[in-house]
Amino acid sequence: MLRLSVNYGSIWHPFFTANSLVIAHNAPFDNGVLKATLTDQNLTLPTYQSLDTVRTSRKLSPELPNHKLNTVAAAYDIDLHHHHNALDDAHACAEILIHQVNQFGASAITPLIKTIN
Repeated sequence: MLRLSVNYGSIWHPFFTANSLVIAHNAPFDNGVLKATLTDQNLTLPTYQSLDTVRTSRKLSPELPNHKLNTVAAAYDIDLHHHHNALDDAHACAEILIHQVNQFGASAITPLIKTIN
């Protein structure tokens, strides 16, 4: 297993509070990686909010053939430059959420936010 060479605790907690919203496409995976990393570093998992754009896509756009990141991005004409590049995927995920809020309103998305702890 890869060991981190930085003190992860010094950078983790300032960014995650009970009011933090973590947005990810397939958020259960990302939340699991965060939890495993914190456990490996003997750090406590903070409480934060999580929103999964796979879940929002399934709820708001059931007509799509699938809800993969590249499919959802294409449905909103979002240029996913390098699929599976972390920065490009994160940018596409944020753009998807912006489009969904503009199209369906925040009230359609807010109930899909989960508290993680």
